[in-house]
Amino acid sequence: MQQSLILQECLASHFGSLSCRCSRGLKKLRKYSCSGPHGLKPHALAACGSLAVGSSAVVFGSSTASNFGRPFAAGSIVPRAATGTGSNSSSSDSNNSSRKGPLDFGSPLRRCTDSLLVLNGLMFLLQWASKDALMLWGAKVNSLVAAGQWWRLLTSSFLHTSAFHLLINSHALATIGPHAELLAGRQRFMAVYFTSAVVGTTASYLLTPSPSVGASAALFGLGASLGMFYWRHRDSMGRRSEAMLQQLGLTLAINMAYSLASRRIDNWGHIGGLIGGAVVSWLLGPRLVRAANGRTLDQPPLSVMAYKARVFDNYKPLT
Repeated sequence: MQQSLILQECLASHFGSLSCRCSRGLKKLRKYSCSGPHGLKPHALAACGSLAVGSSAVVFGSSTASNFGRPFAAGSIVPRAATGTGSNSSSSDSNNSSRKGPLDFGSPLRRCTDSLLVLNGLMFLLQWASKDALMLWGAKVNSLVAAGQWWRLLTSSFLHTSAFHLLINSHALATIGPHAELLAGRQRFMAVYFTSAVVGTTASYLLTPSPSVGASAALFGLGASLGMFYWRHRDSMGRRSEAMLQQLGLTLAINMAYSLASRRIDNWGHIGGLIGGAVVSWLLGPRLVRAANGRTLDQPPLSVMAYKARVFDNYKPLT
């Protein structure tokens, strides 16, 4: 969620010099944006993705961990290697216990998620090493965006105000990201993430005067992509789809209730990310359909990133 500088500074005091250094950088940014030539006077530097995203991460973690291990319903198609079922999974229990699961850190099935986690961590270290020059260069400041610094619409999504802010967003990404990446594939996952980040920051730029940083717009977009997948396949997935949509809806309701209850939160960044993620997922898919010959095909409106038919040749329906 987008949260004020005041609260972030209080939280930052508990996380050592690294967080305090970033907090001082936020003061510089607020001072700069208030006294700069463009006359911007924000009441706080908003930080995308803090406490309420932490709440959503808890909801996602508790409600989806068992469901996403086998992401498609009976009659759908999933690689047996990814689920650990089938003839190839008949090895000894000792070998299975040492093997990474499909959603564990380091698994090739979640490579994009892990890359984003590492990138966010490196960016935070660079903020500290640069004495917050990176924060001043990349945060979303409306007057500077209007002056032509359009890169801020993206770079702000990779900056964080404190270690607590980074940890909360990283937890949310580590919880939601692998599931979205497993369902959509790497290319579509990254398309959803980056588009949601830019659309959310653009909405914030157009409708919110406060500067902001953080990844919550992209995280809301990933949540929307999961919702779009289960809504699109509700007929074939039945109760599983209904249960997941209810859980995702509850998560959204909790986050929006928290957002609306606080004047310090910029809701437009979250709403923009949510819409961006839903639209991209609707256009790019996945949209899995069963062809007349029994094969499963991925047929979204835009097929540029769709799974090829041969991807499903060695997959078998879950039972």
